[in-house]
Amino acid sequence: MNIKIGVVAVEASGDLLAIEILSELKKNLKDFEVIGVGGESLKEFGEFKSREDIEVMGIIEPLLNFFKINKFRKKIINWFLKENIDIFIGIDGPDFNFKIHEVLSKFNIRTIHMVCPSVWAWRPGRVKNFKFLDHMLCLFPFELNFCSTTKSKSFCVGHPLFNYEHKEEKRDTKLITLMPGSRKSEIKNNLPAMLDGFKKFDQDNNYRAIIPVNNKTSKDSIEEILEGKERVKVVIGESKDILKSSFMAVVCSGTATLEAFVTETPCITIYKTEILNHLILSRLVKAEFISLPNIICNEQIYKELIQDKFNSETLCDELKRIISSRETITSRIRFHKKNLPGSNFSEVASYLHENYRD
Repeated sequence: MNIKIGVVAVEASGDLLAIEILSELKKNLKDFEVIGVGGESLKEFGEFKSREDIEVMGIIEPLLNFFKINKFRKKIINWFLKENIDIFIGIDGPDFNFKIHEVLSKFNIRTIHMVCPSVWAWRPGRVKNFKFLDHMLCLFPFELNFCSTTKSKSFCVGHPLFNYEHKEEKRDTKLITLMPGSRKSEIKNNLPAMLDGFKKFDQDNNYRAIIPVNNKTSKDSIEEILEGKERVKVVIGESKDILKSSFMAVVCSGTATLEAFVTETPCITIYKTEILNHLILSRLVKAEFISLPNIICNEQIYKELIQDKFNSETLCDELKRIISSRETITSRIRFHKKNLPGSNFSEVASYLHENYRD
């Protein structure tokens, strides 16, 4: 039996998760075809369209782009129905993917969502959408407690980044990694304050900053902002390799904070968005922390500078603080890392093989 799978990875961080599960499924399912939406790295598995039309964030930006986003989603749904897919895997982006789950489930297409929405932190009402899912794939064990309403079994697959085996090497004590985020709006909101804070910190020109990016388009757009800033460089490359060679980092809240964590790099978590976005989100968020390492460890491993608290002066002060407390931060990272299970998609792949074949 040929099984056709539709995949939508809403964000670049979801590509890694898509690769993990599709690679494992490939071992179990011999006749297996994939189509979907995602990054360039997913094209080795099948036909993938660009996600450019849905790369928006926050609350206001998606509302402003609602009609464009909705039109794109309808095109994806129609494409999947026309191609007669057997299984749909939505990766992250619940506000986009859950409508696809809802529609496709009515056509008896199996639905799987990977990355449990953080209902434990904000908008708990999203749990009602879990009824459209056959399976939820959680990254963290405690999330299974919120998945009782899925139609069938849910799994904890762990996070692929936790498989990363860090070997401490000599770090460049004068190198700081800056990661403002991958979206245009994140770069616009975060990078200027990052650069100003770095300049204030590096008044004696002793340090260098490096910004890792995935592609030339991102590199070109950031370099326009960097014009005249000789001590800051943009490079296309693997961010984990750059982080592990850096003395410290400034990282936009998101998956990149986990990359800093697994490479044992002391960092400052930052996040700034439009004022209206922040006013709405601040009333919805219930979690004590926003940084994933802090949430997982239930402790402030990384200092968080959010919205008005994120400016050149506070960033400069925190970079100085890391220099004096670096050993303590590294020690706490190593303590918590010991208890984190690596990712394992084999149970899910075996389950699908046994239950969704002729």
